[in-house]
Amino acid sequence: NNILAKRDAAEKQAVPIAPPVPDDLAGHALVIGYGRVGLELSKILIKRGVAMLVVEEDADRIARARADGLLAVRGNANSTAVLEEARARQASLAIVAVPQARSVVRAASPRRLVRTVWQSVRNSRR
Repeated sequence: NNILAKRDAAEKQAVPIAPPVPDDLAGHALVIGYGRVGLELSKILIKRGVAMLVVEEDADRIARARADGLLAVRGNANSTAVLEEARARQASLAIVAVPQARSVVRAASPRRLVRTVWQSVRNSRR
């Protein structure tokens, strides 16, 4: 049990504290998924000076997005609470860059929360 307690303590210390999403965040791009496709799309948005926020379930990918200097919310984009934390209502664009893009786009909550455009990207392997 002592070994497990030390491991748990080390894991808690290694997890970076997430910076809060600014209350005034608006007009940003919401990138759902930070895998290969989401990462490449994010690079393009950054080069063009677009404010953005990543929504991702995977802890390692969230850590990478934050290390890349991006705002990121961990969770499932089908969750209303996750989308509210990501300020989806205030986003000007949402890009779905996950393999199950159709299920995200079909879900009622993200469609209702994002006012303008849903851009679906298929994550195909080459």
